[in-house]
Amino acid sequence: MLKIRPLLFAFPSLISLHLGAQDRFPKPDFESGHQLPEPYLPFSEPNSWFWDITILICLLILAAYFALRYRSRLGILITSLVALIYLGFWKHGCICSIGALQNIALGLTDAQYLVPLSTVIVFVAPLLASLLFGRIFCAAVCPMGSLQDFVIIRPWRLPAWFAEILGMIRYFYLGIAVVAASTGSAFLICRYDPFVVFFRWSGTWYILLFGFCLLLLGTVIARPYCRFICPYGVLLGWFARFSWYHLKITTDQCVACHLCKDACPIDAIQGLNPNEPVESGLLWGRRLGIILTLAIPVIACCAWLTSFAAIPLSQLHPTVALAEHFQRLEQGVFLQETQETKAFRAHGQPLQQLYEDAAQIQRRVKQSTWYLGIFLGLVFMAKLIQFSIYRQRGTAEPDPAKCVSCGRCFAYCPKESASFRIHF
Repeated sequence: MLKIRPLLFAFPSLISLHLGAQDRFPKPDFESGHQLPEPYLPFSEPNSWFWDITILICLLILAAYFALRYRSRLGILITSLVALIYLGFWKHGCICSIGALQNIALGLTDAQYLVPLSTVIVFVAPLLASLLFGRIFCAAVCPMGSLQDFVIIRPWRLPAWFAEILGMIRYFYLGIAVVAASTGSAFLICRYDPFVVFFRWSGTWYILLFGFCLLLLGTVIARPYCRFICPYGVLLGWFARFSWYHLKITTDQCVACHLCKDACPIDAIQGLNPNEPVESGLLWGRRLGIILTLAIPVIACCAWLTSFAAIPLSQLHPTVALAEHFQRLEQGVFLQETQETKAFRAHGQPLQQLYEDAAQIQRRVKQSTWYLGIFLGLVFMAKLIQFSIYRQRGTAEPDPAKCVSCGRCFAYCPKESASFRIHF
């Protein structure tokens, strides 16, 4: 009992000392008037995506109406100008069906990546419109296509074989973009968009130079990006080939004047060829047999060649790039410490685990490049089969896969002008 009493007397004194210590320092003032800034997220406004998609669909409807029903080149121009201002300069090119291709590719291959519903609609809506009415998205809704259409001055006609060779670039770009996006390496379409620097007034100098050169080239070679580079245009062309109601040059009987063919800046109109000889089915069958015999070696060669792209593509992945950075450090190469290396060291993950993850990504990219080669080989063989088919045409008609429904041919058709169907 005697040992407990000193503690009982000391307890009130300890409490008083503790209370006194609380009063030694002034309380912090949280009412200084400072307010934390609210984080800014693009398109985070309520229902902003709803209005963007609504405007996109309305523009598609207007483009289909002016191209197919009202047959007005002026209406198509006005619609494309609205799309260029709103989807291009106002939204900075972010409502982009071309770039949405990468989100869809990543969402289909990575279960942990959830594609927003708005992105799905932006990607699918132009494809459905193309399946119904042709490539009206390219005509007046895509801001990149509209920007190129406005700069056409005096288009030159390229040889058909040369245009087809250049057109293979977009198939390769499509495959490379899908491989890079599906493996999580990079979104190449967004990174190297040549016109986004004009829409955002910012970007790297080499992308700015690339976009400026394309616009300058577009004054004499109509729509160079659409015809030879755009990966989304490949899908639009596939869907437009089976379109339900495509644009027609004239609703009356063609008079074989070839004025529409000469006026088309992208060589999308197939002229009359009534004198084309009709070959026998046996001759065409032999030609087809030769092409199919060459199919397997050609596809295998394409797959082997594209496999060499696996190394540079895998190096775009941040995990692979980080692993190669540490490998060079272990080899004695003096490299500056980066934010990624500092974050990795702070995380405490074993370096061997990083190397294993990088090796797995490299194997996945390697496998994807073989699939890319098979795809390109199939496209090449399909082109050969397409060129091997000869058929007579009694009227001028647009190639649905190439025609962008711009309506330039309306004013050059004498039957169209005589029937007062053209509106300016």
